[in-house]
Amino acid sequence: MQTETDWLGQITRQSESWLAPMRRLNDSALDSYQKMFHRQMESAFEYTRMSLDQMRAVAQVHDTASYQAYLEQQSRYAEALRERMRDDAEAFSRIGQEFTTAMNAAASKPAVPAKPPAKAA
Repeated sequence: MQTETDWLGQITRQSESWLAPMRRLNDSALDSYQKMFHRQMESAFEYTRMSLDQMRAVAQVHDTASYQAYLEQQSRYAEALRERMRDDAEAFSRIGQEFTTAMNAAASKPAVPAKPPAKAA
């Protein structure tokens, strides 16, 4: 005869088995969210720095020569901005691919059914 303790142990093992794939998915999601957050903060900092540099550069324009120098600097700025945006897009894409791979791996692992406790003789 199965005791209450055996029954509760079996229920616990089954629920742990059934919830294991969801735990793996949640862990993968949290890791991806953390990576995305860090990249977004890093990007926000870098875009802010670039914007402030541009404001400082335009504030230095006071004659035709400085205006010409500012305009020449704009092509370098545009290239740096384009590269940064490309790098960000690649990083976010990579994080998304890693997440998809982790989700597929976690979802493909079957839940292992709990084994019933050994019956007392």
